[in-house]
Amino acid sequence: MGKRSIAVTTSRSEFLPAEGENNEYERQGGCFVTTKRALLLVFLAIACFIVLALLMYYYGPNSKENEAVSSEKPDIENLINKSIESVTSDSLRLPSHVYPTFYKLRIQPYLKEEEPEKNFTFVGKVIIGIRCTKRTKTIVMNAGNIQIGHSDVRVYTKKILIKSLSQVKEAPSNMTTQEQQQENISDSSTAPTSAIPSTTQKPTEGVSTTSVITKESVNFTASSTTEDIPTSTSKEATTASPLSDNGLPTTLPSSATTPKSSTVASSTTEKSKQVNASSSSPVLSKGNIVEVPVEFIDNIPVSTKLVITVGQLLEVEVNYTIEIKFSGNISDHLVGLYKAPYIDSSGKERWIINTNFMPVYARNVFPCFDEPSLKTTFEISIARKENMTALSNMPLKETENKSEDGWVWDHFVKTPKMTTYSLAFSVGDLDNREVSRETPQFRIWAVDKLHESNYSAEMSVKALNYLEDYFGMKYPLPKLDFVVVPDLVEDAVESWGLVAFRDQALLVDPKSENWEIKSNILRNLAEPLSHQWFGKLVTMSNWSDFWLREGIGKFLAFGVVQSIDSEIGFLDTYVIDNIPILYADSLKTTKKLYYGIENIGQLKEMYNSGIVNKGTALLRMLNFTLSGSVFKKGTQDFIKKWSFESTSEEEYWNALDKIVSDQKILPENITVKAFMNSWTRQAGYPIVTINSINTSGQILLHQQRFVEGNTDSDNVWIIPLSYITKSNSTLGRVWLNGEKDKKVDIELSNSNDSWILFNADAGFYRVNYDNENWNKLLNQINSDPSEIPSSCRAQLLSDAFELAYKGIISYEIPLDFTKYLEKNERQFAPWEAAMRSFHNIEYIIRRSMHFGKLQVPL
Repeated sequence: MGKRSIAVTTSRSEFLPAEGENNEYERQGGCFVTTKRALLLVFLAIACFIVLALLMYYYGPNSKENEAVSSEKPDIENLINKSIESVTSDSLRLPSHVYPTFYKLRIQPYLKEEEPEKNFTFVGKVIIGIRCTKRTKTIVMNAGNIQIGHSDVRVYTKKILIKSLSQVKEAPSNMTTQEQQQENISDSSTAPTSAIPSTTQKPTEGVSTTSVITKESVNFTASSTTEDIPTSTSKEATTASPLSDNGLPTTLPSSATTPKSSTVASSTTEKSKQVNASSSSPVLSKGNIVEVPVEFIDNIPVSTKLVITVGQLLEVEVNYTIEIKFSGNISDHLVGLYKAPYIDSSGKERWIINTNFMPVYARNVFPCFDEPSLKTTFEISIARKENMTALSNMPLKETENKSEDGWVWDHFVKTPKMTTYSLAFSVGDLDNREVSRETPQFRIWAVDKLHESNYSAEMSVKALNYLEDYFGMKYPLPKLDFVVVPDLVEDAVESWGLVAFRDQALLVDPKSENWEIKSNILRNLAEPLSHQWFGKLVTMSNWSDFWLREGIGKFLAFGVVQSIDSEIGFLDTYVIDNIPILYADSLKTTKKLYYGIENIGQLKEMYNSGIVNKGTALLRMLNFTLSGSVFKKGTQDFIKKWSFESTSEEEYWNALDKIVSDQKILPENITVKAFMNSWTRQAGYPIVTINSINTSGQILLHQQRFVEGNTDSDNVWIIPLSYITKSNSTLGRVWLNGEKDKKVDIELSNSNDSWILFNADAGFYRVNYDNENWNKLLNQINSDPSEIPSSCRAQLLSDAFELAYKGIISYEIPLDFTKYLEKNERQFAPWEAAMRSFHNIEYIIRRSMHFGKLQVPL
């Protein structure tokens, strides 16, 4: 059967009657419209409807609410993509709209276990209180080489945030706890049973007594924390854990590799659908506690960030709690949670586990807000075998027996406000000795050789006394523990209240008289102890300011050494330590001390490089410029003002400026900040050339950058130029206030052998003289070197050899300076400066074609 075609036309003639026809219409009135006009009218009607709807949407009575819903509830896929794109780079900083108010950390590390799959792994759970500064659905925190599943993350609050109260199903008051938990499971939601505290408070002083209690007398979830820990409802496949009733994840990590984001994302879609399906249904609430549905999580290895997207807006300044279960591997390297092997007295291999969270490795052990500015309190609980010891930042609060197979929980006193990198713990088969001091409780722990800690115990007490006086404040924590970790790569791994030392850095044979070993132990002790105040009690809020933290620690270590052993020349030691720093900072590739650190790579480079040693040299220069008493008073005021807080480099300069302004130490219109910025905000350092203009003492000063290749630059510094003369050993000072050249008048004697010597204290610069002054200084050294301080003699030798190496002066000058050493030099520093310079010459000769001619045949 053929198809019948129907012709459709829009010709007006189709609507006209044929000739002779008499068409009658029952309906009176109306009009004819063409198809085009009909379509146009329909389009106009639709357009009017849309316009009307938009007007009602934006300007109607519910316009604000609609706008909020429109802007804050976009398509979930776009929301996730936008959130992830913002953190997938290696950007270091976290968004600032969410911050922590407390941490409760429970962790169970496994050493050598009967089940091989558990060896050198850990499982844990962290409960984090958070608040928001703006409404958001996204929580961004840090998580490194740890494994977290979608079902391991929960967010809840005590304040009902869902839009309609009718969506909250109240738990009957007569419902039992078991019935509530069962209904929670059926609703895909678990509600905690206690309120969440508000922001952290100032710590209370005093040491809690240590007690051992049994399972029957203590319920950790009720007594050891301010908040109850909700029961897990995860149905994930697990492995039996001896402490599984404590709510820890029992799924162990499969490997030590960094978990890929796809690992989490692969199961996210299905789980998110389940969450979305249930999030619109009633949420079980007991009282006013509700759970915030988690829709997506994404663990991003490249930026070590964890993005949690929730199904409803988090409100401003409301207390929320995040609960996350995690697992990971104990590291072989000195970062995060690492193991240190040793051989015990029976020849068996054993391990100590320790933490090193500095600067950004806390995230490798537990999810956290790993930022130096985000200080808050920590409550930590550690599972251990009964025959071992667990240590943390604070004293032990209680020990809890939770199983029959040799495992116990150690719960520690809540910390004061501190950073994540200050957190620490150690677990091992350790013995200890008490160090004689009233407060704090002070112990040294080791697996053996405790008798070799006598010297360090004695010196630690002296160092603490010195630092308490210097900072004008008692040691801020109730206890201090030193732990000897065999074959530790670094001399010390410091945390607040718990410091790990390499055995050679802390232990020495009581019969030893080795001055160098004991001097090194003193310095190894002093630096981490100084950081207990400047670095832990007061924290730099910006990673770029960390040079100040490191510099202060090293600077004060010299003060500790000098106060304990005055025979060690303070200035002499500084000059020797400055030699490699000055060399490194003269290279073209050197970086400025302060620069904007934007990613983890830059932070690690800064933290691990020797460039922070320059900070020590600059602080030493500042100390001598302002005077030791002014520098000390400014530091005390700074520590007092910013205790338990995070602050900036600028605030430290301001504290010093308040003392300086009353004493007119600096030139007019020069502040400590301006002075120091001229050294920290540009790379390198200057060489100052001294030229005598006439015999009356008029001298021309010229500064330029001291750099390989001797290339000229526009760099200028604010330089405090200290000097002594043959006729006056009292320290004088003139300033180069950012000028390239300056004429100054300095009173000199009229004798032919009258010399002037610059950089007579601690300046971070090199000095060149005209030939006449070089020769006068050489004559003085050869005739009576005692007229020039030993630190200045060392500085002269170092400067002369470096200037010759750069081709600025002849090698004849530094070599002539060495002739006096054998007969007249009895101090260590000048000899050390000369020997280091000879090593440099040897290195140059070894690389030349003439080296073979210098070899003596056997």
